[in-house]
Amino acid sequence: MKKSLVILAALAVVLAGCGGAATTPSDTGVTVLVTGAHSGLKEQMEEQYHDQAAFKKIWDMVYEGQKDEPALPNVDFAKQTVVVYSLGEMKHGGYALRVNRAEATAGGYAVGILVIAPGNFCHNATNETTHPFMVATVPTTSNITFDEVAKRETPPCT
Repeated sequence: MKKSLVILAALAVVLAGCGGAATTPSDTGVTVLVTGAHSGLKEQMEEQYHDQAAFKKIWDMVYEGQKDEPALPNVDFAKQTVVVYSLGEMKHGGYALRVNRAEATAGGYAVGILVIAPGNFCHNATNETTHPFMVATVPTTSNITFDEVAKRETPPCT
């Protein structure tokens, strides 16, 4: 039984790193369109997009070098802004990104990102080079400020 649970947990980690589909809006109004560990985004970045043409350009960059680019998600730019966060090139896998804060402010809209780093000596992280990223929408047409990037390290594996 324990072995089955370990295998299921490992499979969930592997599948999570391959890129996820769109999720429903969170209580902050954020909708994650896609997140994953393999992208064409080689540098760390935090960007916002307010129109279809700019969104298409970054979408193509995210999937650069991959054979199966999914269809561009439908975004109502009259009500939403697309945000893209990338960690850039990492020497191994096991990283995950989450929006941990998104709210209207006096100057526009603020987004906080949580970077979940793998624990030291964990065997569930791949040793291949990865490019963790997240593409999401927030319910605003205002300018976005990435005001908080927090890092949470997973406890060391033994």
